[in-house]
Amino acid sequence: MIAVIGGAGYIGSHTIVYLIQQGKEVVVFDNLSTGHREFVPNHIPFIEGDLANKEDLVRLFTGYLQIHTVIHFAAFAYVSESVEQPSKYYQNNVVNTIKLLDTMLSYDVKKLFFPQHVQHMGTR
Repeated sequence: MIAVIGGAGYIGSHTIVYLIQQGKEVVVFDNLSTGHREFVPNHIPFIEGDLANKEDLVRLFTGYLQIHTVIHFAAFAYVSESVEQPSKYYQNNVVNTIKLLDTMLSYDVKKLFFPQHVQHMGTR
């Protein structure tokens, strides 16, 4: 089973559709701060939870012990906002990801995909 963290967002929800088309079992974990519950098909297991809350992560991994891979889309990615609110981005993108990694290791889940968007900003 693959856990899609941030799976109720635009990219996460499209990834879910692709994974299902490939015959994969999926569970979605999202706090719905920017995602939408209706983006996740009703037949897909959904856990509303937050990476900042260790109990939510434990609920995910104990509820779905067959998770072997995590795809992590729950990072903030707005450059201008990150400059204005660096601690918000540090907390979510670094601290909360470490909580996820620690919980994954506790449940012997060792495969993580952390897709990144790389934008070419031109030459110097």
